This record gives sequence, C-alpha cells and structure tokens, in this order.
Amino acid sequence: RQFVYETGAMDTGKGKQLNPEIVKRERKKGYKLSRTDVFRHRCRYFTDSGIIGSKEFVAEVFDEVKHLLDSKDERRFTPVGGMDGVYSMKRLGVGG
Repeated sequence: RQFVYETGAMDTGKGKQLNPEIVKRERKKGYKLSRTDVFRHRCRYFTDSGIIGSKEFVAEVFDEVKHLLDSKDERRFTPVGGMDGVYSMKRLGVGG
C-alpha cells in the first residue's frame, strides 16, 4: 500500500498523479486499513460467500438453508482474512 500510494503521488509526466491529500491521509494512518476498511473492501465475501457473519450466525443460517443445497457435507466455516470473528460459508481464495 505504501509503495502504491507513494509512487502514485509522484509526478512522472506520464498521466495523472494521486491527490496529495489522499496520500497525506494514508501516511497519517501508516498505510494500514482499519477493520471497517478491510470489511468494506471485501465485497466479494458478500457476493460469493452466501453467508457471512459470526461463526454462530453462519452456522444458524446454514442449518436453515442446507436443505436447499445439494451438499451432504458437514460445513466448516472459514474465517474472513483480516476480520477477527467474521466467518464465511464458503472458502474463498485470496486471488479470485
């Protein structure tokens, strides 16, 4: 993140550069994402995971809808990376 913001702020003469205020704000935060930022940036979990929330919530909702799914497997719920205490019904790889 630091590299991307700092490089994007440089005037290379090859197009636009990042707004200095955005870079200043990121420097102040040490280029770290807050828990809220991480959650907001993980929209894929909302669209691909089916169920997202606490482990108990995911298990409860899964139990209510499992008859609609063709899976006979016992589900193991996957922690959402960077989000302590938040789980997903499906295992989602980082890259895709």
